[in-house]
Amino acid sequence: MTIMSEKNNLILLEFEDSITIIIINRPQKLNALNKAVKLELIRILDQIKENNEIKAIILTGAGKKSFIAGDDIGEFDDRKKEDFLLLQDLTLKIENLNKPIIASINGFALGGGAEIALACDFRIASENARFGFPEIKLGLIPGSGGTQRLPRLIGISRAKKLILFGEMIDSKTALNYGLVDEVVKYEELKEITIKLAKKLTNKSILAIKSAKESINYAINLNLENGLKKELDMVWELKNSDESKKRVHDFLSKKR
Repeated sequence: MTIMSEKNNLILLEFEDSITIIIINRPQKLNALNKAVKLELIRILDQIKENNEIKAIILTGAGKKSFIAGDDIGEFDDRKKEDFLLLQDLTLKIENLNKPIIASINGFALGGGAEIALACDFRIASENARFGFPEIKLGLIPGSGGTQRLPRLIGISRAKKLILFGEMIDSKTALNYGLVDEVVKYEELKEITIKLAKKLTNKSILAIKSAKESINYAINLNLENGLKKELDMVWELKNSDESKKRVHDFLSKKR
């Protein structure tokens, strides 16, 4: 394998036959996504796309607490509109990857982390996993496909409930909603996810690529327009006085 992660171990890579396991490695930050992690993920996915030895991908987070706990709020004040677009680009990279990608959700999947999980082809969660879209509490809305992919996956009413209230749900509720495909014990999560990935590696890579393209085309006819609208709204909210105050208050509590 020639795939390498170069950014100070922000992302770890493991290999299991023709399966690549991508591990977001910021456990001290609950694997929150800063700009460096997003750029590195995009770089790795671009390499995986061209690597014929890799037939399936698993995406997970380091540690026992968190898959991806959203965007790194510490970078929020300095963020430009193109920085919001970066996470949208990442979710599109995941969704349109020419190989199957499984989210192995080992804890918190919040905000941008939940949106990344939505972009994956399958979602396997441990019993301790928690899901949520807390952006509303900062005077914002999900800005990386949450308002677009979530209702497509679980229905409009449940999507509105999660986004408008901003409350977390447990893995059992997520399974009931159809947000995840399976819930397993934490100790069995890696083994079961690898087992699923191995089943996919036995299938025709070209057929999988074509099936993904066709399904995504059918479902996402207006997704890109929706994403543009979503980003415009996020940017408007980000610059509102209310959101600035809420973000300031949130950061003040953390200090």
